[in-house]
Amino acid sequence: MTDAMAAPSGELGGQSVADEIRDRLRDDSTRLGDVYRLVEQGLEPTEVAQRLSVPTAGFVYSYRLMAETLISGIAPNGPVLAGQFAGRVRKWLREGIWSVDARAHLESTLERLEAVAERSDIREEESRQASESTARGEESGIPGVYVYTYPHYLRHPYEPSSGRTLLKVGQSGRDAANRAVSQVRGTFVPEDPWLLRIYTCENVQELERSMHSAIDAADHDRSPGRRAGREWFVTSTKFLDVIANLAGASVAFVNDFDVLAD
Repeated sequence: MTDAMAAPSGELGGQSVADEIRDRLRDDSTRLGDVYRLVEQGLEPTEVAQRLSVPTAGFVYSYRLMAETLISGIAPNGPVLAGQFAGRVRKWLREGIWSVDARAHLESTLERLEAVAERSDIREEESRQASESTARGEESGIPGVYVYTYPHYLRHPYEPSSGRTLLKVGQSGRDAANRAVSQVRGTFVPEDPWLLRIYTCENVQELERSMHSAIDAADHDRSPGRRAGREWFVTSTKFLDVIANLAGASVAFVNDFDVLAD
């Protein structure tokens, strides 16, 4: 057992609380439960991703950390993940039948997660790092399908029940950076967008068409906003990584904020 997976202690019931959380994770029917069960079997993140037919392992680390947080009550340092984890705790508290000690543990965990999610100094540092990574990705000028979102949509998923949020999925061929930036940055938008992925292949236009068709076929809705354009979808980076891989594209991680959709 790692330190992060250690049982809650003191008045919260010690090991019995941790066991109650672990039992819930083992029975969980979402992707969180899938990851937890495979990690508990001793599989490495890349092996978990392969078993779940996902080409990249970033989501495994995020879900593994979520499970550790639920068990230990220790909040992650990043506001984006803290906010997403808080959403899962709220769902568990709403839907689960818990012992008094386990409920108290989850409620205190939720308080800690919300505190991290709202800390302005941590959010500013996270935003600074993400903006720097975005600038480097844009300056590379790599032709491909670019995936953008705004920090607000990561911290507050558009579809809380699934975790999916608004992502812009659009191709940029020649002069990739300028085209992508001009399309996603608006005069009246109060925050700069973050570049999450660049998918590259020989035929970028065909890749974009294939990805849009796959997103539509999965019923991941396009943005309902009239001025948002047709390249905004309520989806997840994990899903996009899968369909890009199936299309034979290479995945470049710019900012690896995985949208934890089930």
